[in-house]
Amino acid sequence: MLALAVAVAGLVLREVWQAFRARREQRARDRAILSALLRELSVIAGTVLSVTQAMNREHELLTTQERWSLKPLLRFPTSTYDLVKPGIPSGLLKQERAVPTLVLLQAQCEYANALAQEYQRWKTPEARGQPDQVETIWSFHGSVHEAVTLVANRCNDLTEFVRAAGEAVGGLNLEGPPQRRSRLGRILRRAA
Repeated sequence: MLALAVAVAGLVLREVWQAFRARREQRARDRAILSALLRELSVIAGTVLSVTQAMNREHELLTTQERWSLKPLLRFPTSTYDLVKPGIPSGLLKQERAVPTLVLLQAQCEYANALAQEYQRWKTPEARGQPDQVETIWSFHGSVHEAVTLVANRCNDLTEFVRAAGEAVGGLNLEGPPQRRSRLGRILRRAA
């Protein structure tokens, strides 16, 4: 009878340990995904700033010299949803608007890239000499500005959602994947 009780206790203990380990692994996976997503959002925010500055410089060139910049606009990353697609972190699922905002951000980035590509096409040598070239380039400014503003707004909203979800997993790692530290290294850091 004692052997049976020990065997049952061993099975229960093993199940508890496996559940604890699975939960810890899930938190680590969620933390890695959320950290990568926040880094991607940082890149998108930087791209918004760059595109806005380029559009402002070109607006000034068009106004003062009736010239435009031939340098293409930076492209937005379009992999925000793809980062979480294999397994959306539970912290994002708990927030009602997080996943739709994530999908809309990726779609808006793709749209902004397509718009910028079409805009750039009107500045190529093939478009030179068309009677409406300057007017068409001017007309793109409002559309590009609106697309970039929508990207910025969605990026800001999603950043708040990701940071909130990150708190549930112990914070986010913005420096890259976590590095395993040796036991000796931990002892030396504590001693210092």
